Amino acid sequence: MTESTTEYISTQYTTGELAKRCGVSVRTVQYYDNRGVLVPSEVSSGGRRLYDEQDVRRLSVITFLRGLGFSISQIADLLADDQSSAYIDSLIAAQRMQLSKQIELDQSRLRTLDALRKTLGRVDDCDRTDLHAFSDAAFVTRRKTGLKRIHGTMLVVGGVMDVLEIALLAIWIMTGNWVPFVIGLVPIVLLGVGISVYYFRSVAYLCPNCHTVFRPKFSRMFWSAHTPYSRKLVCPNCRYDGWCLEVPAAHTGTDMETGEPMIIV
Repeated sequence: MTESTTEYISTQYTTGELAKRCGVSVRTVQYYDNRGVLVPSEVSSGGRRLYDEQDVRRLSVITFLRGLGFSISQIADLLADDQSSAYIDSLIAAQRMQLSKQIELDQSRLRTLDALRKTLGRVDDCDRTDLHAFSDAAFVTRRKTGLKRIHGTMLVVGGVMDVLEIALLAIWIMTGNWVPFVIGLVPIVLLGVGISVYYFRSVAYLCPNCHTVFRPKFSRMFWSAHTPYSRKLVCPNCRYDGWCLEVPAAHTGTDMETGEPMIIV
């Protein structure tokens, strides 16, 4: 076999080889082929579709543009444009800038987590039941997670409930008719139940002793002593009985139905 033949064979890929080279599925390559945005450079006598290095670069560009939200028709128009290279270069530059900012943000979050771990370590060396020792950790956790969103939602719904109740009470006083007030209590009660369920499903608690994240039963959570960002509970993992830090359940991986504990530290 001659050197030129070897080079020719090495630069051709079947559909499966192209998919593997670019990190996509075979069906994705076939789909792009059917849509006309990735036409094979050659079709063998046996019907095999063969792709070259230019097709590899084209598929990489298509995958990149799809990741940015471009539709297939938009990609087809863009690739057919003579000025597409300059535009794609600008997109790549913008994507690099965005990724750099994301890396900086992730590094900042890592530093925050390291600070939180050190704070928890200091609490471990002191009195575990001292809530004030958790002040820094509570602040960092509250700011870096979704607690503000959860509490904000509760405040909005609570405000709506207050407005409805005051309006219905005013109607009763002004008209002397108590029926609207009684009827209006139904949606107010439903809102109260709904926001309670939302809160219960949205938060979990971090044990300061074993660093387990768990969600207690509703009745136990409802009647336990609490502050705006902590609650006095019993950890299901180590049986620690004391103040546990409130964290968003959606960001912990906690089982929303069973409340099974998960070690996160």
